[in-house]
Amino acid sequence: VVDGGSRDNTLEVLRRYPHVRWISEPDKCQSDALNKGFRMATGDLVGWLNSDEYYFPGALKTIAELAACNSHADLFYGSGIAVNQDGLLQRSHTSHDFDFGVLLYYGIFIPTDATFFRRQLFDEGLLIDLSYRVTMDYEYMVRLAARGKVFKYSRCLLGVFRWHGSNLSLQHE
Repeated sequence: VVDGGSRDNTLEVLRRYPHVRWISEPDKCQSDALNKGFRMATGDLVGWLNSDEYYFPGALKTIAELAACNSHADLFYGSGIAVNQDGLLQRSHTSHDFDFGVLLYYGIFIPTDATFFRRQLFDEGLLIDLSYRVTMDYEYMVRLAARGKVFKYSRCLLGVFRWHGSNLSLQHE
C-alpha cells in the first residue's frame, strides 16, 4: 500500500495488518505513488488498484491461472464495472482481446482495476511516466504495446472502479 500521507484513519487501519507492506509519505503525484508501489512489490504479478477500487471475489485466482497458462504474456486484464458512492452500478467496462490499433484509435479500454503486470516489466525500468497526471494509464499501455509487450485478456469480470466527486480524473480538464 502506498499512501501519500493521508490525514484520515488510513494509517490506523494499516497498522492492524502487520503482514501488509506499506509506506506513507508525500509523493509527487499519483504516477509517483504507483511507481513506488511497483518497486515495493515482491510478487511475480502486480496489480494496480487505487484506494477507491476493489477486486471481485476470485479475481486473483483467475489472473494467477491465466498467467500460469500464458508464460509469454506480460500484462493480464479483464473487464470491470464502475459504481457510484452507494455501490450502485454506473456502467460496465467490458474489455476485449488486445488490439494496438483499437488502443490508439479508441483510447484506454483496459481498466486498471482489472489489470495485472508481470514484475519483470518494472525490473526492466518500464514505469509510469511522472509527467502524466490523469492519462498515465493510457500512455503506459501504449508504451508497453509499442515495445512489443504481450497483453492477455480474460473474459472475467475482475475489478470495480468507484465514481465519486473527488476522482482525480474529474478534477482535471
